[in-house]
Amino acid sequence: MRNEFLHQEQGYAYAAVSPEGGRNIYVTGRPCMRCAPRADDPNNTRPAPCEWARAHAWNTVNNWGGGAYVQRIPITELPPELRP
Repeated sequence: MRNEFLHQEQGYAYAAVSPEGGRNIYVTGRPCMRCAPRADDPNNTRPAPCEWARAHAWNTVNNWGGGAYVQRIPITELPPELRP
């Protein structure tokens, strides 16, 4: 499913922040296995540019439970290796 609001997400990353201090960062446009089209053979799945970084962060927060939250981060504040 395509993200029709992708133009609003360009230039941002989303971090799922744990109450214990850890975080997972999802970057719009970076290679993403979750956004990859389904392959007949799961071993042949290739990453696609991430279109749902915000949704991935919220799913992670919901899995972690209480106290976790999502933080929106401009791409310019990320280290170069995390930029698309």
